[in-house]
Amino acid sequence: MDFDEAAVWIEDLQRHNCSYYEDRLSGYRKELRDEAAFCGDAMRMLQASSLAALERLNQRGIGLIILDECHHLLCHWGSVLSEPRS
Repeated sequence: MDFDEAAVWIEDLQRHNCSYYEDRLSGYRKELRDEAAFCGDAMRMLQASSLAALERLNQRGIGLIILDECHHLLCHWGSVLSEPRS
């Protein structure tokens, strides 16, 4: 399958089987986040709103965050919270 055929297949899947499409896309996103975290680059994967929230915590001098139910967090967020801030 070439790139154009794959693009048509993906578009068709999104239109006709949205739940499977979203499930697979979610899995691929998780793989990318985990790989970035493993390489020490977890911050690169964050959206602007997440970066802004972390910056607000940093500006206020927050050095400790207590997370209830943290076992629900992805490995990626553990890496984000442990990466040094500049």
